[in-house]
Amino acid sequence: MKEKKKMVGIRCRCLEPPVKKDKEKMRIVMCPVCGKVYRTDRTDDVCFSCSKA
Repeated sequence: MKEKKKMVGIRCRCLEPPVKKDKEKMRIVMCPVCGKVYRTDRTDDVCFSCSKA
């Protein structure tokens, strides 16, 4: 039976967001296509799901 090694004192970088978001710059927007309400700092009001399609 193998022993699992525990990593102590090491934090996974995948849990941290890649860019720190300033919450003061974020605004609440409703997508004009699907009606989804979300927070963004982009100038475009279309959500990511609708902009891909």
